Amino acid sequence: MLHTLRSEDVQPLWKLIPISFTLIWITSSVGARSRMLWCQIFADVMNVEIKQVADPIYANACGAAVGLGEIKFADIPAMIQFRRVYQPKFANRAVYDRGFENFQLIYKQMKNVYRRLNQ
Repeated sequence: MLHTLRSEDVQPLWKLIPISFTLIWITSSVGARSRMLWCQIFADVMNVEIKQVADPIYANACGAAVGLGEIKFADIPAMIQFRRVYQPKFANRAVYDRGFENFQLIYKQMKNVYRRLNQ
């Protein structure tokens, strides 16, 4: 488990925002089988229910309508339909947890090398 001071807790979240938008774009633009796989991976890794939007373009349009003042943000859930809901699978989570442990070991060993390479 990674430990941080409270002041450090929020900063990494801002760095994840571009990644999350990229992942949303990937999951909406790849084939159906790949979308299903990515949604299940997200559910397993984050240990949350993932709802796959039936029509992602329509969901984006709803967001734009909020920005234009045509609808309220609270109106969106009633307007969106979901194709499928993915529940976290405990067995899959164990696989990802082991992989993350290995990632942490590699990160600790390589972080100084990457820092030097990026100077």
